[in-house]
Amino acid sequence: MSNDIELEDFSSKRHSNNEANSQSVDENIASQDGTIGLWAWTSAAFFFVFSTSLTLFPRFLLFMAEPSEGRSVLSPLESFLAVQLGIVVGAVALTLIVTVRSFARGRMLRLSPDGP
Repeated sequence: MSNDIELEDFSSKRHSNNEANSQSVDENIASQDGTIGLWAWTSAAFFFVFSTSLTLFPRFLLFMAEPSEGRSVLSPLESFLAVQLGIVVGAVALTLIVTVRSFARGRMLRLSPDGP
């Protein structure tokens, strides 16, 4: 039964396919460069708005979570955690912006003929 199986050597085909795929990957990244930037800037804007609302208005969480006749003051722990979460989300927004800029700058350096 094992004598019926024929094996082919795919190593040479795989090597030639890798060279062709590397060019298509570069072209794919170039076509998605604007899309990645758009998503990153949109996400950063959303995170920045969320961060600002948590940092400046932590009682907004209480307004959203409690019924209209519930408590009106956050505990110190809740207030502290809301501000800290706002700072963390703001840091994520800033990281997205810095990452997109460095990605675009590195892309421009790779594409320029006078690059390093």
